[in-house]
Amino acid sequence: MLKNKNRNSAPAPPLAARKDPGLIAAKKFARKHDAEPGHAFQVAKIATQIFALTRDLHGLGPAELRLLTAAAYMHDTGYGVRPMSHHKGARKLILESNLSGFNERELKIVACVARYHRKAHPAKSHRVYCDLDPASQHLVDQLAALLRIADGLDRGHDAATRAVRIQRTTNGLRFYIDQRRPSAIDLDGAMRKRALFEEVYGLAVEVLPDDSRAAPLRATKETTPCAE
Repeated sequence: MLKNKNRNSAPAPPLAARKDPGLIAAKKFARKHDAEPGHAFQVAKIATQIFALTRDLHGLGPAELRLLTAAAYMHDTGYGVRPMSHHKGARKLILESNLSGFNERELKIVACVARYHRKAHPAKSHRVYCDLDPASQHLVDQLAALLRIADGLDRGHDAATRAVRIQRTTNGLRFYIDQRRPSAIDLDGAMRKRALFEEVYGLAVEVLPDDSRAAPLRATKETTPCAE
């Protein structure tokens, strides 16, 4: 549970990314395989903020944040190999990358988190995910849920989201988004991708611009067709 009813927007916990071999490699990988790496880096920034603000829910630490950051950097790298299902392409590329700084288990988790940034929710019948132990599968669920909302908050690919503030409500969480310029598409993007978060954390999600008292956006939940 979130300990405070109101959580101020907070900077991401320090990762010393410029000194972390794994994150350096992941960022280099993104620049090589992603036509829009700036979007990936913006998503990583948002994801780390959400991670920090929801720490009371997931109880995770720097080691898990590192995996989330790597997955965020590389989540869109699959367009070159599977344009129609780039999330699966990203999983494939990451697994084949032999990325320095990550052991085999960590790389599988990163690949799965990147794979689940869109479309189907994790399922025990899915490739790679099915090979993970239950604790690792749960970690994938937790991190992918955060990544989806972060990705939705840059749906416009123009870095409109500056910061996130989260408030606990009676039935869930309200995400207030500080935007550099109004971007309804980003707010709607987060709402469309909230379903896994609600499933994993058992809390309803609302998304609002930080300077508005308007009713929260309502969007159809993301469809989850059968997938590999």
